[in-house]
Amino acid sequence: MQQLGGITFTFNPDRQSIPARKKSVSAVQTYTSNAVFQWTAVWPGSIIILEWEFMPAAQYDDLVDVYLSIDPVTFNPDTGGSTYQVVITDMTGEYFEVAATDLTYRKNVKLTLMVTELN
Repeated sequence: MQQLGGITFTFNPDRQSIPARKKSVSAVQTYTSNAVFQWTAVWPGSIIILEWEFMPAAQYDDLVDVYLSIDPVTFNPDTGGSTYQVVITDMTGEYFEVAATDLTYRKNVKLTLMVTELN
């Protein structure tokens, strides 16, 4: 299972973007053409999006604590490859009413992670 900080996900995300390095490109219009500037692709600044249709409320509350922290955390996508140092830049979710209070969930949960470095 995937991990973020000290939290092991109860369920892996239903949808997840593929971690990829980010390439910076800028263009400036000139009188007769344009000038293009490119820099080598790097991990810092790249975005990883994780989405769940449903998540246990207790796990959601734990992730809110990580989100509100200003410290980077380690994201392990459990692929047998790299792990990433990330910060959570955005987190959303909705209440989901259930009959039994010990089975509370959140729905449409979305985490946006920004990579600060590759581990």
